[in-house]
Amino acid sequence: WYLLSATWWKRWKDYVSYDYSSEGEKPDPIDNKVLLEDPDAEVHLVRRSLMERFDYIIITKKEWKTWMKWYGGGPAIARKVIKYGWYNHLSVEVRPLNLQIVRSSDLETIHHVSYSKTTKVGTLQKEI
Repeated sequence: WYLLSATWWKRWKDYVSYDYSSEGEKPDPIDNKVLLEDPDAEVHLVRRSLMERFDYIIITKKEWKTWMKWYGGGPAIARKVIKYGWYNHLSVEVRPLNLQIVRSSDLETIHHVSYSKTTKVGTLQKEI
């Protein structure tokens, strides 16, 4: 699953007359940078203030690849589906757990890692 800027999505819908008959112009390349806290960071952190359907939509991998082929742009903001709660509800994890790790032997180097909120502590210990 991928996140896509709702602003770009609306421009595309106007261009192809998705909701109604309109005369929209071809959209510029996809610009997802507006969704990120720091577009140049190693880990893509989605801004906390954003809301689904207002600021971004969630699309399939196939849709993302098709639009990238046609319009270019980016960056790609891929997300996984997780199970949560007593009844194992499925949800796209828009904001995974992002950690900054500093080893006591090297206090100058900060490692940025991202894990699902469903990751077990044992998995974290093995990987870190």
